Amino acid sequence: MRGHRLKKLLQDVVIRSGGQPLRLGAWRRHDRELHRFFSGDAAADEATYVWVFRYLLTGFLEWRSPDGSRAAYPGLLSNHGSDIDAIEGFSRFAPVIGSWLAAGRSPSVETLDGKPIDLPKLLLEGFLAGTDPTAQGYWGLASGPDQRICEAADIALALWLSRVSVWPLLGEAQRDMIANWLRAMAALDVYDNNWHLFPVIILLVLRLFHAEDLPSGGRDHYARLRSFHLGAGWYADGKRQKVDYYNAWGFHYGLFWVRELAPVLDPEFLDDGLRQFAQSYAFLISPAGLPMIGRSIPYRLAIPAPLIAAQHRHPETISPGLARRAMAAVWTQLVPRGAIRAGIVTQGYEGSDPDLLDPYSGPASPLWSLRSLALALYEPSAAAFWTAPLEPLPIEKADYDLDIPAIAWRVEGRRASGKIIIRRQGDLEEGKFKAIPPRNRWLGLIGRSPKRALNYKARYLRVEYSSARPFWRDRV
Repeated sequence: MRGHRLKKLLQDVVIRSGGQPLRLGAWRRHDRELHRFFSGDAAADEATYVWVFRYLLTGFLEWRSPDGSRAAYPGLLSNHGSDIDAIEGFSRFAPVIGSWLAAGRSPSVETLDGKPIDLPKLLLEGFLAGTDPTAQGYWGLASGPDQRICEAADIALALWLSRVSVWPLLGEAQRDMIANWLRAMAALDVYDNNWHLFPVIILLVLRLFHAEDLPSGGRDHYARLRSFHLGAGWYADGKRQKVDYYNAWGFHYGLFWVRELAPVLDPEFLDDGLRQFAQSYAFLISPAGLPMIGRSIPYRLAIPAPLIAAQHRHPETISPGLARRAMAAVWTQLVPRGAIRAGIVTQGYEGSDPDLLDPYSGPASPLWSLRSLALALYEPSAAAFWTAPLEPLPIEKADYDLDIPAIAWRVEGRRASGKIIIRRQGDLEEGKFKAIPPRNRWLGLIGRSPKRALNYKARYLRVEYSSARPFWRDRV
């Protein structure tokens, strides 16, 4: 009990550490309501996720900058610095707003405090303030691989998703200003991993708005991304052959939007890949927990994203009812345990946990958790995703032992316990998970980012990854 109280205290301090007071009384009321939504059958209802959108919008507005170009969420800083962290606060929530609008939902939404918000105006203000070189909120340019490339892809996607309501509000000079900033971001070098997706998405959006062909650089990025394919829809995240949930919230999430943006770009490869991936991936989700492996653990709520994408394109393979059940199972398992608190997606797995943060993880980085919500809200209210009867997950139907030869995994599921185990083969080297030294744990609360262990062996090279005991439970 004492350990639980200390953990709760740490999470409260982390959430309060954003430089301005948090309305804890109001958020406690909102959080009680949030937990009620995820304590029963309502966890699979569209009305629940509409309310969650309003809840998260209320949080976004609490930390949004006056010009709208940033949202300085409270929490532990990344190694990019506070300004980039605040840019993420806008860029990573913008596609959720864009999906809401793209599905034909109301452009005016009330926060949980009853304040009406004009969503197209909200996005418009951010787009203009961030891309205007003369504005105080200008996002700036870079000369090499830079975190703003990732954020530019989300901003481009949000612009495309909101094109019906936002694009007509822009003058020609404003359109060119936004396009010039995006084009500059797409021209930069990227890290040799899933980052190749970002310039592809940016350039496809620019092509649609400015009638440009995908330039050779964009084709090169796409070809390199394709080369990471291992088979059956599974990708290695770069040269180190890392295979983890980036397949879900990185590769297949991004490739879904590539397919939406460019229906004639490699359709057979993309369709077959998503279909085959989803077939095996569904066996990794259980309402009793998730067999986490790899990095970026705070993106955990995005785990259902590829199943939502698959039901959109391949309902004969992944039914809408199964995809919605997967989303409800993941969110119900994690949200009441602290994955979302006080309008913030927390920096950890269940709640805030500094040890689980990668060096690049800032206060708003976990908003990528909302990639499942973005895909869900992209489905209109009348879509089968929201209206079809729920169907059980594989783990809810029977025991299984599934081999995935493309990635040398064997996935074991046990219906009675809901336990899932990933057993890996190949070059393995057991490693303990290293926590942040006690003397450094509080540095983030005074604006300094403590050195965070990469924990590569613990994250990727263990023989077994279990939903019952995640790899970080045994810390040294």
